[in-house]
Amino acid sequence: MPDVTDTMLSDDATRHGIGGNNPPDPIEALRVHLRDTYTDLAKRFADIMAMADRLPAAMDDDAEAKLTEAIKVCTKFSRNAEVCRLEANEPHRALIAATDGFFKAMSDKVDGLKKKMNTEYLTPYQQEKTAREKRRREEEARAAEEAHKEQERLKRAEEKRLAEAKAAEEAARKEAERKEREAREAEQRRKEEAAAEVRRAEEEKKEAARKIAAAKEAKDKEAAAAAKAEKEAAQRAIEEAKEKSRREAAEAKAEADRVALEEAKERVRLAEERREQQRIADKARDDAAAAAQRANATKKAAGASQADMSRTRTDLGAIASLRTVYEHEVTDHDAVPRQYTRVDDGLIAAAVRAATVDGKCTLKIPGVRIFPRTDSVVR
Repeated sequence: MPDVTDTMLSDDATRHGIGGNNPPDPIEALRVHLRDTYTDLAKRFADIMAMADRLPAAMDDDAEAKLTEAIKVCTKFSRNAEVCRLEANEPHRALIAATDGFFKAMSDKVDGLKKKMNTEYLTPYQQEKTAREKRRREEEARAAEEAHKEQERLKRAEEKRLAEAKAAEEAARKEAERKEREAREAEQRRKEEAAAEVRRAEEEKKEAARKIAAAKEAKDKEAAAAAKAEKEAAQRAIEEAKEKSRREAAEAKAEADRVALEEAKERVRLAEERREQQRIADKARDDAAAAAQRANATKKAAGASQADMSRTRTDLGAIASLRTVYEHEVTDHDAVPRQYTRVDDGLIAAAVRAATVDGKCTLKIPGVRIFPRTDSVVR
């Protein structure tokens, strides 16, 4: 049988001369070559397919015999066609093998070099680089966590001092209110005592006037003089009582004003101190929040993946990073869950064939339904 490559080369040689700018399609050329080479097979194919028009309308013994022979012819043709196919493919398989060998020889060596560069150089370096970066990030995370704890401690201390300042301010306010209340009560008592003194002086004055009137009636000059003296003394007592009351009231007011001023200054001082404590507490809270944010960021950075910590981009755009791929190895077949096991159909089919005797099979396999299927076999 002629070699298809020889035929294609001869056709190509006849067409590729001067002005041969329209080379043949190699696929179409191959089809023509196959038709020319296997003309007997193609004719036999046409004869067999023509049997489809002559199938019997009803089955009888004669039709059964003819169909049996026809099926045997079809089987023989299919086997012969398979032999011819393998024969025609043989030179192409050799060409494909040679092509694969040419390119694979180069790609295998390149893959070997790539594996060596990756496993012996790039991967160990990136692993060590990732370990350094992870240690650095973990140290930053520890430092940030310690700073966060210190800021939290300062915040709690400032909040405690602020609470103490508020308590002191509240105590001072209550003390000032108590003193102011006592001052009002003392002032009220002084006013009541001064009014009592004035009332007593008025009574004495009335008594003196009564005595003067009585003396006049008795025409007792001495008694009148005495009564007058008593009246004048009562008047002086009244004036002195009023003056004493005014002086004491003024002194009490001045003392009350002085105490109120001092208390106001103390309240202002405590308010300013509380505002300062509030500012410090707010700053401590803000610093603690910032420290917490830094701690979270560094903790997140410390927990980054190996790919993130080892990623490198070259100037030409190549990117290298570590990639973790989990592999597996079965150590105990009996312990493997059922969903990870696979039924071996080949072993089951072989067992069924081995257990089939005289067209009957009594084999029982748990979880497997073994049933007969009947069809015609032509030999």
